[in-house]
Amino acid sequence: MTFTFPMTVNDFYKYFLKDNADFGFDVFSRMMDRRNIEMDDWHPNDDNIPYKLLKSVIPLKGIPFLKSTRHLKSFKLTYKDDTKIILDIENRSLDIPYADIFYIHE
Repeated sequence: MTFTFPMTVNDFYKYFLKDNADFGFDVFSRMMDRRNIEMDDWHPNDDNIPYKLLKSVIPLKGIPFLKSTRHLKSFKLTYKDDTKIILDIENRSLDIPYADIFYIHE
């Protein structure tokens, strides 16, 4: 599936992904009523790939005995040039029973 945005790849990075972006994932998390939001700046991981973490508490529905869970979203910027961005995102819900054995990869 291909999506076309009316902006360059560098504009997209600046607006959505860079540290303190105007509409970064931390801003989006606040709009989704998440709490205790902490977002790292980009830094190299052990493989020298830019990496950042977003920690928050997200509200839940339909999970017995839980109204919220701690959530960890990790980002790896595996590729970026003037024409393409490849961003690997991993999501983990930390307080849901058995959720520690899987994660969601975007």
